[in-house]
Amino acid sequence: MRNPPWHPATRPSPQYGHDSRTHSGQIDEAIAGYHSALEVYPEHMPTVQALARCQLRNNRTDEDTARYLEIIAMRGDEQWREWARKLRIPITGQP
Repeated sequence: MRNPPWHPATRPSPQYGHDSRTHSGQIDEAIAGYHSALEVYPEHMPTVQALARCQLRNNRTDEDTARYLEIIAMRGDEQWREWARKLRIPITGQP
């Protein structure tokens, strides 16, 4: 049985962490799982971070990706805030 996206074992970092589902070609399943988790626990930071990173790495952004980057840029830890701020500019055009 897989750990849910909010489980500590699946918490990513911008550079090193990963969700094994994204590496095994199950991108759609991973994204759907993150969306489901956010329905239960809206704006859960590790899930928001994992979803945004998965979407960006796999060119599967949607209308919510910019909002996720904004949340991360304001409330993530230092490493994630820096990552989100760099990526927010090309997506939103704003620093």
